[in-house]
Amino acid sequence: MGAICAGAGIKKINAMGRFGLYIGEAFQVVDDILDKNDSIRVLGKESACRKARRLTKDAEMSLSCFGKRADTLKDIALYLVERKF
Repeated sequence: MGAICAGAGIKKINAMGRFGLYIGEAFQVVDDILDKNDSIRVLGKESACRKARRLTKDAEMSLSCFGKRADTLKDIALYLVERKF
């Protein structure tokens, strides 16, 4: 929504949408790990951590069209996946 309001082109709007999807899923995986959710017992903690890191990397890569201007969003994404609470 922010990209649309800022008048971004379709490429950047789509990039922000992908970022949101990837980081949202990564957040949920980490949240499940921290909550010791049943899905993590099936998947395994290490496998879930790898999935969260992969999703975060995908989220960061989706922002490549923004260059250095996306560094703050990348930092937030890294924080979300490395959080301990």
